[in-house]
Amino acid sequence: MREFLTLNDFFKNHKWYYIFGILGLIAVDFLQLIPPQILGSLADMFQEGSLTVKVVQNYALWLVVIAVAIGILRFSWRYLVQKTARSIETYLRDLLYSHLQTLDSTYYDHHRIGDLMAHATNDVSSVRTAFSLGLVMIVDASVLTIATVILMFRTIDTRLV
Repeated sequence: MREFLTLNDFFKNHKWYYIFGILGLIAVDFLQLIPPQILGSLADMFQEGSLTVKVVQNYALWLVVIAVAIGILRFSWRYLVQKTARSIETYLRDLLYSHLQTLDSTYYDHHRIGDLMAHATNDVSSVRTAFSLGLVMIVDASVLTIATVILMFRTIDTRLV
């Protein structure tokens, strides 16, 4: 648990980037659920014979607006989360470098330089990946799954499930 205390100061200073990034991701997840509903309504109207050109134009406009909103929000959350994850990587490398400079020269006699380089590159990159792609995958999968199931129960007759 002590290992996470190293990142406490970082997260205190950068928490809003993650919060707004995750909120943008959640907004994209919810917006992605709207186009299937629109297309379902269009299909229902077509089947009923009540579909008009004006209705198709309105729905097409809504689909374009939603697509643009998804694009803007997706860019925003990716920028915020990736930027912060890169900052974590830089922060940890700086901490490691500062720590290595304080060590006595005998430390380097007993530890291989390759191991130290692996910590500086691979291990720090793994932390960055966990706080970018890992975090995004957890939130995205959870929110999208829960929202989809709730939407299905609200729109589909429960006898079909």
